[in-house]
Amino acid sequence: MNMHELRGAITDTYDEHWHLVQDGPFFHDRVEDDTVQAHRKRAVLHSDINIAIEWGMAVDDDADAALDDYDWASHARLSDPKVHEIWVDVFYQGDLVDRVTLLDVDGHRAYLPVPEHIGGTWVTRSWGRVLGRLVTDLSERWGSGDRYDDYLAKLSMDHSTY
Repeated sequence: MNMHELRGAITDTYDEHWHLVQDGPFFHDRVEDDTVQAHRKRAVLHSDINIAIEWGMAVDDDADAALDDYDWASHARLSDPKVHEIWVDVFYQGDLVDRVTLLDVDGHRAYLPVPEHIGGTWVTRSWGRVLGRLVTDLSERWGSGDRYDDYLAKLSMDHSTY
């Protein structure tokens, strides 16, 4: 399986296609300066148990970044100004093969892709949107299901070109 096939296998899934593992350690911790961080959730694809995702580990120790800290803040309409950057790690046969940063926003209601500035326009990429929707749904966040598109729309950006 190559990266394109792996992403395709995940892209075509919904939360009911995954087995959620919530308890216990996942043994993919990060240790820095006597501090241990770990993902909060893990899900394994029912149809191919070689494919798994883990999410929730903070990108850095800045637990309370503010929306205004980002260049794209003027394009966002979120109620809560706190933003937390988290990693979503994609595993194949137990190996880490991809890592995407998502934004935990609006009082932990949804995970959104990190906007990028391309060609003078703020955009989100499809892979970030796929993972954002999936882990929001798997986490049973308030912004899950049909509400995810409403949350994505709170980022007034191009969500279809990339």
